[in-house]
Amino acid sequence: MSITSKEIAKGLGLSPSAVSLALNNKPGVSSETRELVLAYAEKHGYEFKRKYNGSNKLNIIFIIYQEFPVALDYHIISVEMLDGITEMCQKNNCKLNTIKINPNDNSLDDCIADIRLNPVDGILLLGTSISEKIVKQFTNLKIPMVLLDCPLDCVDCSRVSINNVQGSYAATNYLIQMRKKQPGYLASSIRLNNFIDREIGFKKALEDNGLSYSQSIIQKISPSIDGAFADFMSILESGGPIADCYFADNDLLAIGTMKALLAKGYRIPEDVGIVGFDNIEFCHLLNPSLSSIAFSRKFIGQISTDILIQKISNNKQPNVKLQVDTRLVKRCSV
Repeated sequence: MSITSKEIAKGLGLSPSAVSLALNNKPGVSSETRELVLAYAEKHGYEFKRKYNGSNKLNIIFIIYQEFPVALDYHIISVEMLDGITEMCQKNNCKLNTIKINPNDNSLDDCIADIRLNPVDGILLLGTSISEKIVKQFTNLKIPMVLLDCPLDCVDCSRVSINNVQGSYAATNYLIQMRKKQPGYLASSIRLNNFIDREIGFKKALEDNGLSYSQSIIQKISPSIDGAFADFMSILESGGPIADCYFADNDLLAIGTMKALLAKGYRIPEDVGIVGFDNIEFCHLLNPSLSSIAFSRKFIGQISTDILIQKISNNKQPNVKLQVDTRLVKRCSV
């Protein structure tokens, strides 16, 4: 049995009117009191009233969380996922809202508070750059949720992510077969969960080809085009070691590095080969064009929405973890 507003008032030593104002998001109480009441209510199982949207449509919210905006310099990932989500919501007569959260302001707290006060039927959370701690703030809401583009395991919700290990393994193995040399690794200085898995695939490909990770040239650079360009220019100007070829954590790292190499007179792929990850639009526009690991972002949005709708219809359905396989797009950089 859920707790009542009167019991919340008694438990917190507040007046029933103050608790009512807080629960109904009305003025008259401080933000600290409102947060105290909402947290206590959530912890003790208070049933927040679902906001009526004027129809029998399911309310679904797509939350784009950006802990490290520099790692998401291109928005095509979320845009293409949103295309798939929108298509599935229209097909299933769902109402969809989209919100972006920046942890550097109050948007996270505001979003959590708004969902508490106006519960939705389901949450799609884009977690390309997110921590387990943040995910748990959403799972604590006890609303059906699917986490997109994040390989975290220790969270209480379904997850749909890229098969990062498979993709980086294919890229690294391709470099080894084509170049017959030890590949280097362009590692993002910000270690997102996806990048950690991509490093695992890189290491596994080396191992299966009889090579040692310790012998690879590893260069940590910023995960943006301008940042990678500046960082790799510094490496070149300092006379640092350069590998014959590289696997890069993402295309932004690869593109920035290519720009630095070309600016210093290196030829690609004759002198240095590179394979990126994500297959963003810029890849085929470059000269030379960039080989990259591709995956269907739209499909991730579609299947995540389908899983969420099933979970809404049967909340006892077990959580699932789904990985979407990748493919190597061969162009002119190797």
